[in-house]
Amino acid sequence: MTALLAEIKQGFKSLTLCSQQPSVLNRAEYRRHHSADVLLPASVVTPAQVGDQMKLLHNCWSELLVLDYISRQVHHGKQDSILLITGQEVELGSLLAQAGVTLAELVRGGQELVQRLQELQLDRREIACVKYLILFNPDVKLLENQVYVESVYEQVSGALLEYTLCVYPQHVERFSQLLLRLPELRALSVQAEDYLCYKHLSGEVPCNNLLIEMLHAKRACV
Repeated sequence: MTALLAEIKQGFKSLTLCSQQPSVLNRAEYRRHHSADVLLPASVVTPAQVGDQMKLLHNCWSELLVLDYISRQVHHGKQDSILLITGQEVELGSLLAQAGVTLAELVRGGQELVQRLQELQLDRREIACVKYLILFNPDVKLLENQVYVESVYEQVSGALLEYTLCVYPQHVERFSQLLLRLPELRALSVQAEDYLCYKHLSGEVPCNNLLIEMLHAKRACV
């Protein structure tokens, strides 16, 4: 349990570093960091305004952390253990035996999603596009440039569709199957937030923790 909380903290450090780099939202950085052969439209070049970047990140930080965890397990490829961001392997049975009901349910839900994505043989380019779809959520309220966010979402979605049809022509429903996983990721992220809130209220996570600050910021905007 302690290892999982450390995992969340470490993952969030990576997210905050990315959020401080506006260029992470442009096409060149996308291609360099994710080695994606998917060509995003040339209009996906100008980064979102700083205010919008923070609103977008506040909205989806937990989903991005869950996706990072899930994608790591997909490529870890072992059913009897999970791989933490530190490289440490944790035996799944031992973790479930020590976890409470809430955490055990969260871990099992994550493993079920891992299995579905392993069956799809999700690749790293698709994961990169899914991250963009999660981040550029056009449903986020009070954006300064709503049109831009909607445009990026539509263009990344189109690029992902084209990629799946070109690389996996035998799997014509692959794109729709990937999109169906987004609500599952969102549901897991809500569970993770609730668990984090519970740990905070029980005194195990201090008020000045960055995750708690982000949790409060997100729920204040709902």
